[in-house]
Amino acid sequence: CTLKELETSDRKRKKCLLNGIMSIAVFLIEGKTWAIDATCPHQGGKLELGDIEDGGGRPNVLCPRHGWCFRLKDGYCEDISNYGVSA
Repeated sequence: CTLKELETSDRKRKKCLLNGIMSIAVFLIEGKTWAIDATCPHQGGKLELGDIEDGGGRPNVLCPRHGWCFRLKDGYCEDISNYGVSA
């Protein structure tokens, strides 16, 4: 996906295919682009559909299936430390 596609999308987020093999969720927040794995490792939630919340100056995405919180900076899951996604 392109920056223009992100800028014109309703929620400023998209699911994209990286190198034709890996699905990533891409977010445009306050002019900065973030990308993480598109799928929650717990229940397969589509992270590009999750709500964004402020995590002390760092944006996080909440899994829409169960609410687990993933930092967009590094994919770390703040709810369960042994789960995470690639950023």
